[in-house]
Amino acid sequence: MSERLSHWLTFGMSAFDTPGFHDTSRWMTSAAPVPRAYVEPSPPYSAWRGLQTPVLRWRSRRSRETWVLTPPLPIPGRIDVANWGIQLQARALERTLEAEWGRDWRRTTLVYLTNWSYAVEPLVSSLAPEYLVLDLVDDVLSFPYRLPRQRVLERWRRISRRASAVIAVSPALQAWSEAHLGRPAHLLPNGVDAGHFAAHAELPNLPSATCGGIRVGFAGTLNHWIDYPALLSLMEQLPDTELYLMGCRGHIGDPELEDALHSLQAHPRVHVLGPVPYERLPAYLHAMDILILPRIPSPASAASNPLKLGEYLAVGKPPVVSGVPVPPPLGGLVYEAAPNTGLAEAVRRAWAEVKGEAPSRRAERQAFARQHTWQARVQEVVALAETGGSHPPMLPRVSTGRVTTGSIGLSQGISV
Repeated sequence: MSERLSHWLTFGMSAFDTPGFHDTSRWMTSAAPVPRAYVEPSPPYSAWRGLQTPVLRWRSRRSRETWVLTPPLPIPGRIDVANWGIQLQARALERTLEAEWGRDWRRTTLVYLTNWSYAVEPLVSSLAPEYLVLDLVDDVLSFPYRLPRQRVLERWRRISRRASAVIAVSPALQAWSEAHLGRPAHLLPNGVDAGHFAAHAELPNLPSATCGGIRVGFAGTLNHWIDYPALLSLMEQLPDTELYLMGCRGHIGDPELEDALHSLQAHPRVHVLGPVPYERLPAYLHAMDILILPRIPSPASAASNPLKLGEYLAVGKPPVVSGVPVPPPLGGLVYEAAPNTGLAEAVRRAWAEVKGEAPSRRAERQAFARQHTWQARVQEVVALAETGGSHPPMLPRVSTGRVTTGSIGLSQGISV
């Protein structure tokens, strides 16, 4: 990775082996070509029932060449007002890292987290890493989740002040960083597992309701940002189109979107395939004529850099997108749906390429994907951590020595 940085430590967005979807923090971890560790999110407070998780001890396991660390039980902030519990957990993690990577692990380790991992800020601050990178991957506060806005913002600000570099996957998040964190961010779009998706495999046998119709495929979580009404309109406007939905059901919440999804699933030319294993997904995507990414226009969509678009490009089939900004380098490689014409017009243009009525851009799409792998992104992050981002003065390290923690039921002088 570099002569200076020989370890990678991620504070992750989700459990490392979560099935059904992938995220930036797990991809970045898996792409690091050095000994790497992944810290999973804390267990829920409900884990206190029956002490389902150790109170202080970090659990560890190996998963696909990654050292996975699971935190102890979380201590509610209203109880741990002096952050004693966090300090104990940080000291326990520090000793775990020292045992594996040596006492100088801070000088040899890049610590990486995305803005979804704001909850770990007190722990990261207690560890005081020398090389820390904050990756802005979504406009988190615009999602329909109940988050304590001011607390989240303050934690992001503390992380950004300590960070060696702040990076953002989109220009919108670059601007957001400057406005809300007071810190410039380096533009660094998401990567892609290009070789995996470019590979040809035996194509699956797919259900069909038409003879020789246009096969349009969507792969991803059926979530609240997908424009189901636009997909319904597409099916009405193009009667020779068949739509294949590949992915698990996520959070939707909006009753109108729920109704549109139910109508879509009941449509005779819509095939709900459910989750497709990652190993088999390229074969399903190669079986399509056109790949589609229909997002609802929103601040979250405007700030996004969807992982799925990179995977579509690696496959090489014409992608149709709506609701998300198309970066200038992708002009001509992606068919963008105009707000006033909907998806149907963009699908017609993509279909012309499939039929040979327009030049094929398959090779250019796949070449673009090969230049934007996760491995390349990791190297960019390392370079920014070492030289690209202005390295801030070292902030005072929070003490993680022995403390008295009677308020959370721990004995004085406990060694962790």
